Amino acid sequence: HDDLQRSVLELERRNQEMRLVSDMVELLESCRSLNEAHNVITRRLPLLLRGTRGALYMIASSCNLLECVSHWGEATGEFDKVLDPDDCWAMRRNKPHGMASEEADLLCKHVEAENVKGYLCLPMVAHGEIMGLLHIRYADDNETAKNILAQSALAATEQLSLILANLRLRETLKYQSIRDPQTGLFNRRYMEDSLVRELNRAERLGKTLVVAMVDIDQFKRLNDTYGHT
Repeated sequence: HDDLQRSVLELERRNQEMRLVSDMVELLESCRSLNEAHNVITRRLPLLLRGTRGALYMIASSCNLLECVSHWGEATGEFDKVLDPDDCWAMRRNKPHGMASEEADLLCKHVEAENVKGYLCLPMVAHGEIMGLLHIRYADDNETAKNILAQSALAATEQLSLILANLRLRETLKYQSIRDPQTGLFNRRYMEDSLVRELNRAERLGKTLVVAMVDIDQFKRLNDTYGHT
């Protein structure tokens, strides 16, 4: 009877975990930007990883730094805003670090031993590329509770990695389609799309729309130096 009761409780826990992950994934897939996705993660991940505090780091465009984009828990001030990937064993090994008991004495450099009862670092990998790091700190030393949270975190990380990778790719393609690669200024395609939108808005509101063209002296020199915009 006790074994059956434990099995039922475990099944209920897994079902709840799957629902929470599914709800978070659905929200993330509806996001239109990485900032929106980071906000969803900040609000939803603590519901899945109850009793923890942690931070989500994303790899910078320079690929040599990890930047904190989201955090949760009471003591959020303890997390560094920027990390060196070499300071984390999980990033070095490209595998979770902190799950096994024998790793307890092999702390990452970005963790202060006296303030941590246990932690877990999970590298976020999508399409063979490391995108970031999910860092979790436990509230107590109960091994069973820590193992359950670790499994939940692993399940969530796989989903988060793919969704964030797709969002980043979408943002990159959008940026490339509406901005000049040399100067970063908006291009003609953006102007045409914006003009249609503003014309419709002006007509709907009954207001006048002004389109101004500016001739810049010596602009040929800029084109010859940096290319045509």
